[in-house]
Amino acid sequence: MRQGFYRPGRSVQRVTANFGNRAFIRGGRPLWLANPPEFIGPDIPDQSWLMGTPVAYDVAGLFSGENLTFHSDGLPIGLSCTPEGNVSGVPAYTGTGFATIIATNLAGRAESNKFAWTVA
Repeated sequence: MRQGFYRPGRSVQRVTANFGNRAFIRGGRPLWLANPPEFIGPDIPDQSWLMGTPVAYDVAGLFSGENLTFHSDGLPIGLSCTPEGNVSGVPAYTGTGFATIIATNLAGRAESNKFAWTVA
């Protein structure tokens, strides 16, 4: 059993919960009360890349929240998303598809945005 404090506005409320080894984030706010990440947009536009040409695209600025990490699903072979929200690499094959960028906070709450891609 751990105890902590949650400070909504000016009042201070004591929070006691059995949540294993989970930690508190800044300000004494327990993780399960952390706001989820929010996609603040604009929507990630459809992307067109050339095979063999380096790609660098920062998606972190499209999300708001504390302590976010990023990952992706569906990027073309040769591209990846860093935990900091940078999509980079060199597309290895031509094709089309859809990718999703997911932002996750320390509490495991997530938000995502999907876009189409084409590699010519």
